[in-house]
Amino acid sequence: MDWFSECVTMARYSYVSGSERDELAVPSQGLIEAALSGDVEFVTESLKSKTVDVNYIGTVNLRVKCIETVLREEEADEIEIQYRDFVTDVTPLFAAAHSGQVEIARKLLSAGADVNQELFRGFATTAAAREGHCVLLEMLLKAGASQLACEDAILEACLCGQAKAAELLICSEMTGPDVAQHSLVSASCRGFVDVVTTLIKNGVDINCTRRVLLQSVKPALHANVDCTPLVAAIVSRQVSVVKYLLEVVI
Repeated sequence: MDWFSECVTMARYSYVSGSERDELAVPSQGLIEAALSGDVEFVTESLKSKTVDVNYIGTVNLRVKCIETVLREEEADEIEIQYRDFVTDVTPLFAAAHSGQVEIARKLLSAGADVNQELFRGFATTAAAREGHCVLLEMLLKAGASQLACEDAILEACLCGQAKAAELLICSEMTGPDVAQHSLVSASCRGFVDVVTTLIKNGVDINCTRRVLLQSVKPALHANVDCTPLVAAIVSRQVSVVKYLLEVVI
């Protein structure tokens, strides 16, 4: 048994495919696990095998950044960053993008990985933007990320406070005005003044109106309403964003 076959046999996988594992699925799942953990050597050897599908979708336990809004009655709503484990489907490229494995992502793209493959948790661009892996995100943009993939990514970047990722995406000219404006209002709600500043400096309309969920400490008062970035920031009591928006208008 050669080195690669032995590694595949010994690898532990976090998925179940029935009573017997498919001969093609096992090495492809191994590629996903290696991309997620940053095992460049294993990925390199895997890509030499004809039994590996570079766009295989497998299930892993993914630790994902989640942004929670803590509502305050008389103070600014507070943003908490938490990491939660989810069992979800990914491709090797999505796994590499999520964990920021630039060299592995480059190898996967060279081997034919689909930069525009959409999964339950978005695109590879979405994963890179959410985690703030900007070098990798720029690589995905150059590899031909579609408008849909870029728009999904900029929304995620703005919801997670990733200003640099948002700037890369807005400057790519692969995001439409509606999505850019929705991103601005969402970032204003959450108090991400650096994201708000980035979007406005790159031409997003400061007086745009978009529908967002405005929350209250009283759930009965939650409402989806059309509002400007300024109104969204005022309702959420995001003082730094309100000050910035007023300064820009003046």
